[in-house]
Amino acid sequence: MTGPGSLAQRQEALVRALVAGGPVPSGFDPQAVAAAGEVCRHKRDAHAGSVRPRPAWWSRLARLRRR
Repeated sequence: MTGPGSLAQRQEALVRALVAGGPVPSGFDPQAVAAAGEVCRHKRDAHAGSVRPRPAWWSRLARLRRR
């Protein structure tokens, strides 16, 4: 994958596309990302059980990325 941004920014964009419905980063096959995202979301939901999703996850990721 080529394009602007640091590796961390490109990885974050891919994760957003996989689990949060974000746009597919350039250089990736949209159909493959959609299929992998469906699997990721299913696993996340299956393992979460009755635990509510944590909306603060992205802010924690951003804090880690700044380190």
